[in-house]
Amino acid sequence: MFLSRCFINKTCFVTIITQTFVVAIAATLLSDIFRNIYQLIVGMPSVNWGVTGRWFSMVVHGKFYTTSIGSEPAIPNEYLLGVVIHLVVSVIFAFTYIIFIRHILKRSFGLWNGFIFGIILSVFPLFVQLPSMGGGVA
Repeated sequence: MFLSRCFINKTCFVTIITQTFVVAIAATLLSDIFRNIYQLIVGMPSVNWGVTGRWFSMVVHGKFYTTSIGSEPAIPNEYLLGVVIHLVVSVIFAFTYIIFIRHILKRSFGLWNGFIFGIILSVFPLFVQLPSMGGGVA
């Protein structure tokens, strides 16, 4: 109900789109910075966005699961595709955050709300994406 009214109201629509991109950029930058710092501290290799691009391409072509993503054939520009998917998912998650927190729960944005929402969103990569790439539950 809210979304249908908001998409008709130009001011509401522009506000939500602006908030979505601001939240997406801030959340992606912060999470990527902290992930990189963590990887440096513990000696983990950096994220290979090519794997995400390869997996997304597989899903689009109807193959959701593989026993080993590394054994799947590489696709052209898979790294770029993975980065783009990472950013698109960030925008989708930010839009979901804004609608859920601001317009359904009627709460203000805040670090605590964002932290809880981020923890909930970690379910997707840990329990859907990684297992479907043959990595098991992280």
